[in-house]
Amino acid sequence: MDIDYKERKSYFVHRFKQKFDGVICPGFHILSWAHRCTLEPKCSYCFLNLTFRYEKKPTVYTNIDKIFKEVKIWLDETKTPSVLNTGELSDSFMIPNNKMLADLMNLFEMQSKHKLLFLTKNNKIPIEIENNIYSKQYKQTIFSFSVNSQTAAELYEKGAPGPFDRIATAYRIKKQGQHLRVRVDPILCIDDYKEEYKNVISVLNDFLQPERITLGSLRFFKNLPNFTEDKDVFKYGMDHSDDDGRLRLPLEKRVEIYQWFINNLQCSDVTLCKETLSCYKLINKDITNKCNCTI
Repeated sequence: MDIDYKERKSYFVHRFKQKFDGVICPGFHILSWAHRCTLEPKCSYCFLNLTFRYEKKPTVYTNIDKIFKEVKIWLDETKTPSVLNTGELSDSFMIPNNKMLADLMNLFEMQSKHKLLFLTKNNKIPIEIENNIYSKQYKQTIFSFSVNSQTAAELYEKGAPGPFDRIATAYRIKKQGQHLRVRVDPILCIDDYKEEYKNVISVLNDFLQPERITLGSLRFFKNLPNFTEDKDVFKYGMDHSDDDGRLRLPLEKRVEIYQWFINNLQCSDVTLCKETLSCYKLINKDITNKCNCTI
């Protein structure tokens, strides 16, 4: 797919801070080195279809010196140990060569307070990052893979590698001693969610064993379907008048799903992504400041 390479005029490093009291998100730091991703067709539910609705092509920014200048300032001035997320507004592995992100891995190794986060749906690692992975253990870099059930992926993630292909790549990374996390997001109950996700849970428990698993369910703004070709996935969302204006799966179903995952996952660190306070209370889960995007 064609990529638009250009300079970025605005800041590369910025912070996402939750504005709604009824939705739990600890806030996190973003590195906007690129926008969108190169997977085609796009995942049906992806919020980037709305966020970058006026951008016709994926974008990669070329003023790398400015990126490093801002990151160095962020490393120095951010007092609380934090994560810099490279995969919020793009897929961290969206291009096959990425010396810039590989060099950032080495920059983060020069300190011990903050961590660099890669988040991806890809199963191919940029060659420079792969070279780093096989050269040594990176203590300050976190690799995170977004996975789903095979059914959900076949229906709504048609341009992405299959979830078990992603897990196989994640396993290769973990075998090299790197920090590994997983997102199961967005969880969907297409038919029988227990049947659909049992293989994912089995592989996470017995094979991958990530250090943290973050769960999320379908959530989207009301006008997102206007900018997505495949609208079928949005039939699962309901308007609960949540503070952030997103449509979600029925509250009772989300509670049931999360509780089932929590009960069956053997990971000791299971967190939720952008969930409502009402949901946290019903599953009796402590409100924490931890998620995929935090220390």
